[in-house]
Amino acid sequence: MALPPFHVPMLDANFILRRTYELSKLLLDAMTVVVFIASVKLCRRSYQPLYMKSLPIYFLVDVITEVIAQSFPHIMNLTYFIFMFFEQAYFSYFLSQIIATPGVRKLILALFLSFLILVLLSDIFIGHIVTFGIGAILEGLSIIVPCFLYFKRLFLQTSTIELKREPSFWMVTGILFYFLVLIPVIWFSGSYFYLGNYDLSQVLFGFNNFSQIISYTLFIKAMTCRQKKFYS
Repeated sequence: MALPPFHVPMLDANFILRRTYELSKLLLDAMTVVVFIASVKLCRRSYQPLYMKSLPIYFLVDVITEVIAQSFPHIMNLTYFIFMFFEQAYFSYFLSQIIATPGVRKLILALFLSFLILVLLSDIFIGHIVTFGIGAILEGLSIIVPCFLYFKRLFLQTSTIELKREPSFWMVTGILFYFLVLIPVIWFSGSYFYLGNYDLSQVLFGFNNFSQIISYTLFIKAMTCRQKKFYS
């Protein structure tokens, strides 16, 4: 007996894009909780260098930010905007503790102040939504510079360093990877947003979620290391 043709329902492309983003956000939210618990459990141990002991504060603020943003959608953009300033300040402090030389610390401070001034001026004269994208790119650039300086100093070291047990190596690698992905993601996601393709813009921004998951995995690796920092 002949059977009627089997029609597979076509899924709307925008539906797939939205679900892809939602999956990336769900995975990131779960990973954020995991890395916060790991930081509380591992970063307070006596063998951890001083700069690692502040990580639970960063992840606690990260979790609180997500809870507020998801619970109060009308202030979501403002919540993430405020977190961007906290994140910039924290990573500037964190990197200044790892690369503990006066010259680099002054550079990190100058980059942070430049970020702060430019973002505030952008918010005043351009607008909040545009400023968020500009601020994220400026944040990335100001954090990438000291990360590269760290690796330059690392590879110029004359003494042998066991990188797999060096927490600063894994932390800076995770930070650098995240911001190297963030900058093009923000650029292309913002471009499609202003072209009116909101679903594609959102799914492109989802790459940022996956990069954060990878970065958080590297952070957990750093938390399991026992070797103290090598910069004096």
